[in-house]
Amino acid sequence: MLPRASRLVLHVMAAFAEHKREMIRERTKAALAAAKARGVRLGANGAVLAERHKSDAAAFAHKIGHAVSIARIAGARTTQEIADHLNAIGVPSRQSGRWYPANVARVTRRLYPRSKLPGSTRLGLFGAILHLFLPTYSCESFRYREPL
Repeated sequence: MLPRASRLVLHVMAAFAEHKREMIRERTKAALAAAKARGVRLGANGAVLAERHKSDAAAFAHKIGHAVSIARIAGARTTQEIADHLNAIGVPSRQSGRWYPANVARVTRRLYPRSKLPGSTRLGLFGAILHLFLPTYSCESFRYREPL
């Protein structure tokens, strides 16, 4: 900061900083109130971004769905085992590059709603193999579903 600032100088600088903060606060509140009076919908961009992130995450989950199915067929039953398998074969995660049980759980929830994972359904290993080779068919009911 300042090499030879006295306590008085520091107090004056702090008072100016506090005053500037209050001015910014008042201008922001006034601008938000004016926008609200004009009928501007605040936060709309956040909803658009959230929807885009959700669709990106779903697309990524379906992109690596075969690798998760292969891990399940190879014997991985827990999210930690699936994460270890994905790390071992070099499949990068969406953001960090490494797989952890938490992001495996998120991906599997997107791939298999209501916790119906291939290999753990009524169809067992046959269901996992069916999902691996015929991803456009549902393992649970064999009804056709549109590919993503």
